[in-house]
Amino acid sequence: MNKNLALLLTQSPFANSAGQDALDMAMVLGTFEIPSALFFLSDAVYQLQTVNVAKTGIKDFTKSFAALPFYDIEEIYVSELDLERRDIDASGLPDFVTPLAPLALADKLAEYKQVVRF
Repeated sequence: MNKNLALLLTQSPFANSAGQDALDMAMVLGTFEIPSALFFLSDAVYQLQTVNVAKTGIKDFTKSFAALPFYDIEEIYVSELDLERRDIDASGLPDFVTPLAPLALADKLAEYKQVVRF
């Protein structure tokens, strides 16, 4: 069964507005009950960690990822390989995130009709 939309997050949390844009899009899709999923790849895996932005003056949008299940967005995945490459322990990630090995990640992405990369 093909699902509607996969959102691929690929950039670090505060390099630009891509992460915030992806989060906003996910919430809009959830509001309109459009089936979608988030995939954290490459440097986007840092968005799943606790970030201290108090000194930067930047709004920490990453806390809002925890609200995604309330928008019925329950398919949230992270690349195990990208976690390993960045020395991030998957056990420290939020409970709503599912780590996937490379082949499982490719299989999961194949379920979606469209992919939007941020």
